[in-house]
Amino acid sequence: MIPPSFCYLKFHPQRWGWWLPFFLLWPLLLLLVLLVLPFWLLAGLFLVWFPAGRAILAAPVLVYELFCSLRGLTVKVQDGLNDISIKLI
Repeated sequence: MIPPSFCYLKFHPQRWGWWLPFFLLWPLLLLLVLLVLPFWLLAGLFLVWFPAGRAILAAPVLVYELFCSLRGLTVKVQDGLNDISIKLI
């Protein structure tokens, strides 16, 4: 599964849009994961015999899968005067 790389925001009355590159955030996110990883593993090892401990160990994988499933999502918000559309590519 591949996470979204770009977000396209379009504001319809102005007829222009912004491309936001998500792939530039991946190195920062990787650094954050590496900093949190030891604490997450310790918490999971101490709580592995309890259902909550298994959920703690499975949480990062589930969050990654959730974020990857957002690829291709399109959200359109409309009111009387303004239209905004958001596309995750």
